[in-house]
Amino acid sequence: MPVTPDQISTQIAGVIRALEKLPAKEREAKPSRAFVENYNNLLTLAKEAMPDVDARRWPPEGGIHQPAMGQASSEVRFTEIHAFAQQIQAILGEGISYGF
Repeated sequence: MPVTPDQISTQIAGVIRALEKLPAKEREAKPSRAFVENYNNLLTLAKEAMPDVDARRWPPEGGIHQPAMGQASSEVRFTEIHAFAQQIQAILGEGISYGF
């Protein structure tokens, strides 16, 4: 069953709300690998829900740096993911039917 813009928009809205609750100091921190992978998954699902959107409009995936030794780390900050999630939400809004 294909994913719809409505379904993904709700999840993206949850990410945005969570990020807006972060204290200002923490917004500049880099999230965990799991958080970035979740964002990347939602971005992929959004693109699947809106296949006709020009690829240049989508925000980038969140990069993950995997050093030879040690833990992987995010290449983006929470503030960047917040902005990217808002961009995704705006695009998904174009595909949501409100039944008017």
